Amino acid sequence: MSTLNVFSLRNLIRATIISSTLLLFSWYDHGRGSVSDTIMAKWSSKRHHKCIPIPGLEDILVILRTGATESLTKLPVHFRTTLKCMPHYVVYSDIEESVDGHSVVDALDTVSDVYQVNNSDFELYNRLKKDDRASYDLQELQQWSSVQNSGAGMINNPAWKLDKWKLLPLIEKALQYRPDANWYFFMEADTAILWLNLAEWLAKFDKTQPYYLGNQQQIGDVVFGHGGSGFAISKPAMQAAAEKFRNNRDEYEEFTANHWAGDCVLGKLLKDAGISLTWTWPNLQNAPISSVKYTANGYSKRLWCHRAVSYHHMAPEEIEPVWQFEQQLLGRNESCSLKYKDVFERFVLPYLQPSKDDWDNLSAEHVDLQAGVDLFEACKDECMRREECLQFSVKEKSCHVSSDVKLGRPFQEPAGTILQSGWILDRIDAFVRDMEACGGDQEWAL
Repeated sequence: MSTLNVFSLRNLIRATIISSTLLLFSWYDHGRGSVSDTIMAKWSSKRHHKCIPIPGLEDILVILRTGATESLTKLPVHFRTTLKCMPHYVVYSDIEESVDGHSVVDALDTVSDVYQVNNSDFELYNRLKKDDRASYDLQELQQWSSVQNSGAGMINNPAWKLDKWKLLPLIEKALQYRPDANWYFFMEADTAILWLNLAEWLAKFDKTQPYYLGNQQQIGDVVFGHGGSGFAISKPAMQAAAEKFRNNRDEYEEFTANHWAGDCVLGKLLKDAGISLTWTWPNLQNAPISSVKYTANGYSKRLWCHRAVSYHHMAPEEIEPVWQFEQQLLGRNESCSLKYKDVFERFVLPYLQPSKDDWDNLSAEHVDLQAGVDLFEACKDECMRREECLQFSVKEKSCHVSSDVKLGRPFQEPAGTILQSGWILDRIDAFVRDMEACGGDQEWAL
């Protein structure tokens, strides 16, 4: 993809972005990112219904993992976007049902009865089998949703505890569902995928060899691919893992019962089968577009220049515009091999502005300011004094600054709590110009 002028990009995006993106960024009503009701209406009627073929997708089985407490709100967007043009996919959950006319398969029915009956992790599963979603009320659902993630996950969320049991059965189930696939790509309901990049990336690996590709995480001595970022397993690796599981089911189910992270459990199974993780950061991401650290460098890799394959923690209204944009480029026969810099220029840069009320741009470094000053202006001045500072935010009496550029999210604290965010636009424009040069050898984690 050719490099486009930063300023012309803003105009391009305003002319092409679709309704769901406008909904997401409707808080922006002036300055950069200004949009009108006319544009919103225009693009809400321009849904792409014709699928553009992407070579290589026919060799991939997509396995989307979800649960009853989220599937009705998170799956519909995938059926009309993410999965719409996928030749082969299957959705697994902790309940068998149909969502928007699409089958959702029970992932847990093959777990040994001793755990289904006696392990407290399966309390929600058994309630669902008996009374479907009538087995819990809105108050319980809200309570579970409010559980915060900790160093050991969300152990007080019954849906989260149940989820760790799904991945090992899915190895066998996915192989049975489509034994002739070359690749099996696992994702979650809040994962967004750029399919052309995924297909092109997987084509660089030898499909006849056992590969396990994922965004590296580690718990104890197990290095594994993070589930929400998505991970890919070649058929030989799937077959080896399935055989290992079949021959040692009791051992791995006991390990699952005593662990808290299903993706780590799967990583152990693959490790025991002789298959190590191929580290794939930054192509696979455990963050949404709005909070990726676009300045990141790690493992001798520069995120800015790598292809974007996945994003995690994406809301339905964020997933749709990414898919639509990829489809629009495919439909115009334009290159849509998007790097992180391209995603930044289309979905972040146009929405930055000097100040925004009720918005958190995720500036992290706390700065002490003297009392009795205009906090927003004083915080901005502090940012300006720091040569590398690109953004700042104020919350009541505190100031935070950052040398990263993040769009962030609407501020949703209790009423009466004030948060303002600001970006130093001329510095950000210079940052984009300085970051432009990318060599082709920097695109992939291989």
